[in-house]
Amino acid sequence: MADISKKLTLKYCGARSLEDCEVIAESSADVIGFVFAESKRKVTPQQVKRWSAVLPERMKKAGVFQDQPITEVVNAARMSGMNIIQCHGSEEPHQLLQLKKQSGLIIFKALKGNRDLVMSMKKYEGSADGYIVDSVKDSAFGGTGIAFDWSVVPEAVKEANRQKVPLLVAGGISAGNAASLLSYSPDGIDVSSGIEDEEKKCRSRIQLLERVIREYEKCERAR
Repeated sequence: MADISKKLTLKYCGARSLEDCEVIAESSADVIGFVFAESKRKVTPQQVKRWSAVLPERMKKAGVFQDQPITEVVNAARMSGMNIIQCHGSEEPHQLLQLKKQSGLIIFKALKGNRDLVMSMKKYEGSADGYIVDSVKDSAFGGTGIAFDWSVVPEAVKEANRQKVPLLVAGGISAGNAASLLSYSPDGIDVSSGIEDEEKKCRSRIQLLERVIREYEKCERAR
């Protein structure tokens, strides 16, 4: 049985317009993510600063970066009011520590969802405040809209618990498969394309996903 005693962290990533932010602001999301790395969802700190006016105070903001200079990351995070910096490239542990020292923010490390996952987590122990586990397709890491083999998640959750940090799962999550993923007991889920329709965040898809999550948790409590 999944552990539902802990609150699931719900992160919606890849907001790229004021309209996206307005839709997510109405949701149950704990975290909204903005992509500052090269991507079709890339936004600027100036845009995010403007859009943030519609977000509730309770909602944390995470900025996705990939192998960018530390000064650039810190400046963008400060200008846009990020609470979390998500490193999605080949950043080394010492770079994460530098980022944390210079920004004073929470630092998450994105890792590939494969058989080396736990080994990778051990490498970043003490430098990462949490992990995002994502899928890889060809040379693309993250933002692929496909799921990885979730059978690696339970051992990764154990390792995250040992390190006393959260572990969120990303990659190809939607209302259609969310219940299956939740049975592996991640600390949270990170959804982007699964809540989009024609590359825009979609109220109905978000509502359906959140309904699935509530029903799953209700069924687990009844067991």
